[in-house]
Amino acid sequence: MVKAREAIPIKKIAEQLLSKLLGYFLFKLSESLKNSHPQSVRPTLNFFHIAHSTIVSYDGCYRRERTPPTHDPSQVESKSVNIRQARPQDAQALAKVEFEAIQAAYASLLPKDLLQARTLLDYVKQWEQLLSLQNPPVFLCEDNSSICGLVLLGQSQSNTKEAELFAIYVSPSQQRQGIGSSLIRFALQECLQKGYTSLGLWVLNTHTQAQQFYEQLGFEREEAQRSHSLNSTSPPSDSNPESIDIRFSQRIKVEC
Repeated sequence: MVKAREAIPIKKIAEQLLSKLLGYFLFKLSESLKNSHPQSVRPTLNFFHIAHSTIVSYDGCYRRERTPPTHDPSQVESKSVNIRQARPQDAQALAKVEFEAIQAAYASLLPKDLLQARTLLDYVKQWEQLLSLQNPPVFLCEDNSSICGLVLLGQSQSNTKEAELFAIYVSPSQQRQGIGSSLIRFALQECLQKGYTSLGLWVLNTHTQAQQFYEQLGFEREEAQRSHSLNSTSPPSDSNPESIDIRFSQRIKVEC
């Protein structure tokens, strides 16, 4: 005897159909608006969230549930870390984070003698001076009371409504664990609270890994570029070549 096929409830079919139709409609709407008003729409409505959402139902009502792309680094499971404002006594730990991060990130991108031109002690003196001013403020990331990352941001020199990400470093041993993404999200939240409309930064044109990191976190490449000597204390030469930086920025989104 052939078993009768179980009937699918009409309500479930209707919910699935509504979900697909609404998702398709919102995606097309977002694309249309972004193409016709790319600058006026994005700051207030985050259509990326809508286009990557799943409509689910409960008790006859509908809510929006975010389904992020699988490559989004901000969704990497992070350690339990604490982000706080740095204090003058943190100078040596911050110097160690920056020194080790620069040595690891630029080993294949910059001349070896240029990387060795500054010692750890030079970085300590730099951070002691910066932390004594507390302007702009420095924020650090702690993992079990051990400082493993930092972010430095402040007001852009060219636009009072734009924030500038001056530096972000994570200890090489703590990278690829979501710490950098946590620091970026913290920076964006700080910008939102302080009333900035966007956050900008510069990236070395040959540092493709960093460029991909920022793009995956919502930053967009701009046409602006700048050139400068890798070692700013001496003029350009064969041992001190000029470098080109690429501009990235992200508009601060106000979630409704």
